[in-house]
Amino acid sequence: MSYVTINQFGGQQQQNDPATICAFTMDVNKSFEGGVLGYTMGATSKGCQLYMAQRSAKDWDAFSEYLSYNSEPLPTMITQGCQATRCGPIPQAIGGCNQSIANTTGASYTNAHNGIKNIGDAFLINTAYEKYCTFPGAVYKDMYVNPVDASSPIVRDRVGGTPVCTVNPLNIDQDILMDKIVHRQIGDDLLINIWNTCAQKGIDISNTKVGRYIQQYVLPLY
Repeated sequence: MSYVTINQFGGQQQQNDPATICAFTMDVNKSFEGGVLGYTMGATSKGCQLYMAQRSAKDWDAFSEYLSYNSEPLPTMITQGCQATRCGPIPQAIGGCNQSIANTTGASYTNAHNGIKNIGDAFLINTAYEKYCTFPGAVYKDMYVNPVDASSPIVRDRVGGTPVCTVNPLNIDQDILMDKIVHRQIGDDLLINIWNTCAQKGIDISNTKVGRYIQQYVLPLY
């Protein structure tokens, strides 16, 4: 498959990078060469969600920035009756409880109790779980970003595991991803996990921007 190429996007020429498709919400009636299922590629496909989160956790670039501002509402969702006041993100980023919200295509999103309002918010939280967390007990399997194109990159799909999340207080104030999460006031379960894990490890984040936000707005909710 030849991926869409956007020349000079963000100042760099991108060639055959799935981000040129995955950062955008595609018309489901539009197909790409490489198979009848090519239309599933886009910001709401599972492969693209995994790819963009894992890619952006390592290197935040113009595609990451663009996707973070996607204000389109989440696709049609199915709620699986969460009992808790707040529940964590789902398969890609399992958080506070095992209940979840997923769209009808099988792509997975964090739920509304974490303040997730749109595709951009969901991308930020999924990226944060990739960047700040490990998942002891998780089982991983490889999958293609585009399931009908064996030449597309391989990403890791995670099943299970308990998130253990930390940040470095020496540089978290300069972290663009965390700045966006705090500014949008999303991801409470992620933030409380970071707070508790840092406390257990003797890492003081109380005087960081995210630490002050957690103390003022998140801790009173738990």
